[in-house]
Amino acid sequence: MSTRKILVVLLHGIGDCLMALPAIHSLKRKNPKSHITVMTINKPLYHELLKYDTSINQLIFSTLKKNPHYGNPLKFFREKKIIKEDIRKAEKKYDIVETHFVKMFRTPAKLYSKLPLNYYREHKTLKIAKELGVTLLTQRYNLKYSIKDDAWAKTYMRRNNLRPTKLIGLHFTGSAKSKSLNYREGQRIIQQLKLKGYDLVLFHDKHSYTRQEKHYDPKEVATYVSDNILHAAALVDQCKALICVDSGISHVAAALNKKTFVIYFKDIWKWNSLALGDEIKAYVYKKKGEGLLRGIRSFLQ
Repeated sequence: MSTRKILVVLLHGIGDCLMALPAIHSLKRKNPKSHITVMTINKPLYHELLKYDTSINQLIFSTLKKNPHYGNPLKFFREKKIIKEDIRKAEKKYDIVETHFVKMFRTPAKLYSKLPLNYYREHKTLKIAKELGVTLLTQRYNLKYSIKDDAWAKTYMRRNNLRPTKLIGLHFTGSAKSKSLNYREGQRIIQQLKLKGYDLVLFHDKHSYTRQEKHYDPKEVATYVSDNILHAAALVDQCKALICVDSGISHVAAALNKKTFVIYFKDIWKWNSLALGDEIKAYVYKKKGEGLLRGIRSFLQ
């Protein structure tokens, strides 16, 4: 009996890739003799993110180097041609017999947040499972990193005089301005945590760091800037707790089962993108952050 070769096209951000893992695991259980290839955006961090997952037999790159504009019909129309050609080449090269193109939501967030449709309120783990034609045993996802990554994180902490028993991880910059916490609110959080005697590390990828209008005082917070997602994961795992906006880091923390306070800016993002972990506390930011500091204080007690 020949091996059934399946392609899963997963052109999304870090959090969405992690949320796809329960469905990919179910796909492997449904087809135990299959060979599963996952196509990601053309950035090494996505291969790093998924390389230790045993349900995935092969990782390949799309020619796209950033997320497709699923919510912008005009831009996505052009990108879809590129994606179709990438899929055609992969199917021919690897003898693929079954392809799943995971598209998530195809409507601008500002629009679908106002539509009273359960389709847009369904959590992404469940939606992906439907797209792959599988039933989930669990919605939880996990993430593995290597001993070398762990050693790097511990060295980073020693160099920055960070104590694991007092270390709080922060991530204030989401994939868009609408998903990011402004500098003033971030500074208020940092000041409150420093008064409580916590050590702080702020996570940034290179792109989010360069587009940040103002940076925090290095005397108050260590800033980790890198696109090495497994180094970031190992450092997240060293934290006592994390305070994040809805982002890849919040999902990394959830995958590692870390105590995490996640800030959402729309109810619908909380409904369909909630980081899934036993220690997740979700907070919807409204009215200029009223109650935000109080919520964080309660979370850390």
